[in-house]
Amino acid sequence: MKTHLRVLTAALVIFISGCATAPQTPVAFSNGAITDNQRIGIAMTALPKIDTQFPGADCLLCLAAASIANSSLTKHTQTLTYDTLPTVKEQLAALLKKKVLTFL
Repeated sequence: MKTHLRVLTAALVIFISGCATAPQTPVAFSNGAITDNQRIGIAMTALPKIDTQFPGADCLLCLAAASIANSSLTKHTQTLTYDTLPTVKEQLAALLKKKVLTFL
C-alpha cells in the first residue's frame, strides 16, 4: 500500500512541476512607436528547414502532448515548399506601410 502511495505521489509531483512556466504575453504595437521621421526595416535571413516547433513545451510531458496534438499540422508543414516564403517579406512590408499610414 505504501509503495502505491509513493508512486502516486511521485507521479503527481512530476505532473504538477512539469509545466510550471508562465506563457509569454504578446508584444503590442503601440501608436507612438512610429513617427514621420522613423523607419522600420524588415530583414529576412536564409530559410531554415520547414518544420514545427512548440514554444512553451519545455518538459518531456509537455513536448509529447504538443507533438501529439499538432501531428497533423507537422505533417502538413513538411509537405510545403519554399516557393511562397520569399514573398512574405514584401507582404509584411505592405501591411506595415498600410498600418503606419493609419497611425499618422
